[in-house]
Amino acid sequence: MPSNSPAKSGSCSEHDQPDSGDEVVDYNQIPIGTLDGRIYWLNYMLGTSILLPWTAMSTASPYFLERLEGSRLQAPFVSYLSLTYTVTAFIYLAHATITTREASPSQRLRYSLGVLAPINLLLTLSPGLGFGPTGLFAFVMLIAALQGAALSYLRAAIVAVASAFGPSAVQAVMSGESVIGVLVSAVQYFTAAAAELGGDTAVGSGTKLAAFLSFGLSTACLASALAAHAWMMGVPSYRSAIQALEGDKDIMGEDGMRADIPSVPKAASRRSEIMKLAQVNWGCNFAAAYSCVLISAVFPPITSAILSVNPISGGVFFSPTLFNYFHFLVFNTADYMGRLICSHPRLITWSHKKLLRLSLARTVFIPLLLLCNFQRPGNTSQHTPPFINSDFAYLLILAAFGVSHGYLMSLCMMAASSPKHNPRIRSDQASPAATVAQFFTMGGFTLGSFASFGVAGVVCGCNPFY
Repeated sequence: MPSNSPAKSGSCSEHDQPDSGDEVVDYNQIPIGTLDGRIYWLNYMLGTSILLPWTAMSTASPYFLERLEGSRLQAPFVSYLSLTYTVTAFIYLAHATITTREASPSQRLRYSLGVLAPINLLLTLSPGLGFGPTGLFAFVMLIAALQGAALSYLRAAIVAVASAFGPSAVQAVMSGESVIGVLVSAVQYFTAAAAELGGDTAVGSGTKLAAFLSFGLSTACLASALAAHAWMMGVPSYRSAIQALEGDKDIMGEDGMRADIPSVPKAASRRSEIMKLAQVNWGCNFAAAYSCVLISAVFPPITSAILSVNPISGGVFFSPTLFNYFHFLVFNTADYMGRLICSHPRLITWSHKKLLRLSLARTVFIPLLLLCNFQRPGNTSQHTPPFINSDFAYLLILAAFGVSHGYLMSLCMMAASSPKHNPRIRSDQASPAATVAQFFTMGGFTLGSFASFGVAGVVCGCNPFY
């Protein structure tokens, strides 16, 4: 957790003076848990905006599925939604990664948030629009693509800023990235539960309000993150670190500080450095990518089709719609807990090999989840009891899936971008190393989105595309 004082490190206190711009604190040398509280919580808030828009859309899938009831677009909707977002995000994140040395992270951050807020406002109003199934499908896919593009630049900017403040700031971003999933899924679950328990059984009654509230929350949080960043730019310690980070971009490759980079055109130098960072951090990068492949392949495309084995019990857990919402809440809460673990130094490992082994070990969750009560959306035929015929066992597996993902993703980002704990990189490479790790993360999500079609097709023995 952050320090309550501006900074526990003696050198940090000096940096809070307005005229200390000539000396920049090396935040990578500050121990975990001692970062200036204001800087920690700003990075935490910025982290919420990375996945906030996508989380609001993905956890609103029960609402969209109800709107698509009876349409052939219903069954593949979740997979297409995930694929549209991740492919678009991957393409634009590639550009954001290549240009990370020459772009201003704070400027990218402001512009991206300024674009995302109105997009999410449009989504907030969408439940009141009278789209038919085809129109709704096209509208949601367009919004997903726009979000993917804007969030790519936002993601690259936020991790670049966080890396300038060391592993504690990166951990704050990763935790903030996850907590919003808990909030959004909780709002949607309890709203839908209140509607169903209140006797309102009309199609989309509870899910419509839940979607409206989650999209509204997303819009408000994005606007708040933009305002918080503008306010923090007035804090000397924060502003000077950002100026130092962006000052590097004006001199990279021109002042002799990058002795190991050949004297070649800037574009070639950037590509060379990116390839080098991808190679030296391959263990962390591959571990993060593979973990995201597993997540995107089954959550939510597969897990959203796992129903309760006790649907006749009713109540606040077992109806098809509420059980679907509840599984989002369980996973997101577990993922957040996994990321919080990384704020405790004794529970952290910086070994790239250990992170890689942990990532590969998570493969076991795929067969475990598929052994639960998986039902393809729209399929009303009778099935034999699943091998794992217990809701508690399924939710326990899902929670372990979430905890391990959150823990692994935070450690991979922290280990890849910390010069203190990663001798493979120099201090001036923390920002591009973090951006490269983010690129591998999005690459994993993209591959997982494609894989989700194949997994669904194998399980249901049908055409997973339509």
